[in-house]
Amino acid sequence: MDIFGVQNLWLFIVSSIVFVTSPGIDTMLVLNKSMSGGKKAGIYTSLGVSTGILFHTIIGVLGLSLIIAQASYVFTIIKVVGAAYLIYLGIVKLWKQKERITNSQNSNQESSKKSYWTGVITNIFNPKVAIFFLAFFPQFIDTNSNAVGISFLFLGSIFMCLTLLWFIIVSTLISLFAPLLTKSKTANKWINRVSGGLFLAMGLKLALTNK
Repeated sequence: MDIFGVQNLWLFIVSSIVFVTSPGIDTMLVLNKSMSGGKKAGIYTSLGVSTGILFHTIIGVLGLSLIIAQASYVFTIIKVVGAAYLIYLGIVKLWKQKERITNSQNSNQESSKKSYWTGVITNIFNPKVAIFFLAFFPQFIDTNSNAVGISFLFLGSIFMCLTLLWFIIVSTLISLFAPLLTKSKTANKWINRVSGGLFLAMGLKLALTNK
């Protein structure tokens, strides 16, 4: 039985789990935040990424994803902004010195806020997410239904929840081992170098990506 005009819901869920758990820009970001800032930073980053997914879902319902997919200049603008931000994160990581952790409440709140918005910006300015939703979701929507928008929103909400759940698990697991690595000055230096290099590589890859 169809729910909100969605067909093969279980197949969508299984397929989404495969996509969500596959390594990508968002995964790298959550891993990095969890490693450098702990579980809380990782979870706030996960919430930011999930907010970005909700944003892409809404623009998909409004039909803006189609504009992004068809208008090359819109795609290019979003792509360049997203790539520039990833490259910026990479440069910051490569030049970042070892920071001392403070226990002040204001510092924690600022860190959480920064982690959240980093997740939001990174996801929103990745145009491939919008195009992916536009290509993936309609396969499970009954086009004869009068509630295609609701169907798209329903699928986007499921994808968002699966993403948030997975990244919370990742953040929790990584935060358990992170203290062992970050206590070492050498390990901390190499973590920044590797993660910075990966952010740079992903930024350049996104910048060179065609539709």
